[in-house]
Amino acid sequence: MTERARGDVVAAFDAASDYWDSIYEETTVEAVVYQTRRAVVERWLAGLPVAAGARVLEVGPGAGHTTVALAERGLDVDALDVSEPMLVRVAERARAAGVESRVHTRRGPAESVDAPGGAYALVVAVGLIPWVEDPARTVSELARVVEPGGWVLLTSDNRARLTFFLDPFVNPWLERSRAIGRRARDLVRRRQARRPDVLWHMYSRRFVDDLLRANGLETVHAATIGFGPFTLAGRHVLSSRAGTRVHRALQRLADRRVPVLRATGSHYVVLARKERS
Repeated sequence: MTERARGDVVAAFDAASDYWDSIYEETTVEAVVYQTRRAVVERWLAGLPVAAGARVLEVGPGAGHTTVALAERGLDVDALDVSEPMLVRVAERARAAGVESRVHTRRGPAESVDAPGGAYALVVAVGLIPWVEDPARTVSELARVVEPGGWVLLTSDNRARLTFFLDPFVNPWLERSRAIGRRARDLVRRRQARRPDVLWHMYSRRFVDDLLRANGLETVHAATIGFGPFTLAGRHVLSSRAGTRVHRALQRLADRRVPVLRATGSHYVVLARKERS
């Protein structure tokens, strides 16, 4: 990632720290989707046989909700982020929960973790992969620092999400067609201030699975999470209440492995284990 691009990502998360702190209490469809993702992540983590006192690395801890949940289990958590305001919120939440002695905030990039190989029993990276320029290097680094037999839980934004299929105006597969219409518009706007070059990426489930496998990480659980908000021509077509009901109904079907729905949630959540050899 270029220094400019990295700076744009850092600036975006610095400015959005309030958003990531409050979204787990809001009632919009987007917020409910993130709350569903968090519930799945924490349920999977709670079921892991990781002993109290074990070292955990959480990369991109957000406002610290999962960080605190891990520390309350007696785990020793290193919270790593490129955004100082996000780390401040993690520390504040840990103090409020009385687990500050087990939470250690560190500023740095995910692509280069300052830790020896096999240092952690568990690595958590929720919402990280969409914001790194080189996912292969990042996953390789996460695999490096987890111990043999240890666990890696990460999420990726799913390129094959159902919301894209239902709205051609946001479908990435139709980007080439839309680009033709944008060329004239861009000529007019070229002299206007350019928006920050913040990098956000989506990937297929197969792409993520292949990255994990290439780094000696075997998938144990995998699921797609989140259906909505649904749009038409980029505009919401359901109220928050109706959209939330639709999300929950579709999520129940996805959890039952119903074809199509099981693969088209907005977020791909994967729990993998590192080979012992």
